Amino acid sequence: MFEFTVLGKAATKGSTKSFISRRTGRIVTMADNKNLGGWTQAAKWAALQAGAKLTPKPGGIELIVRFQFLPPQSAKKRTEHTVKPDLDKLVRAVMDCLTGIAYEDDAQVVSITATKRYGTHEACVVQVGHAAAEL
Repeated sequence: MFEFTVLGKAATKGSTKSFISRRTGRIVTMADNKNLGGWTQAAKWAALQAGAKLTPKPGGIELIVRFQFLPPQSAKKRTEHTVKPDLDKLVRAVMDCLTGIAYEDDAQVVSITATKRYGTHEACVVQVGHAAAEL
């Protein structure tokens, strides 16, 4: 198992847009979140620095992901982070960035525990472990 932290506001894996490039004639698919690329690179680097080792197929992976955001002024009455970004889109970004680093294919992820909370700073903490054998 290894754990890593990505400081700063986590990016989401939102929708993608595809189009045919006028220059090459090929289909190009782009994410609609302009911050995703930089955040993904930071997450990959943090995972590698934490000692990520590629788990080959068919090995199963368990993920624990904790997202922390600064509370906005409007959240004085709200104690839980029940607004955007959506937790599933945050988790998709983490799963995609670990493909090829912690596992060959994100289909190997068999268990996910994820939370998003308010805190004193913005960060994402990820724990990656091998799935336990059946009991």
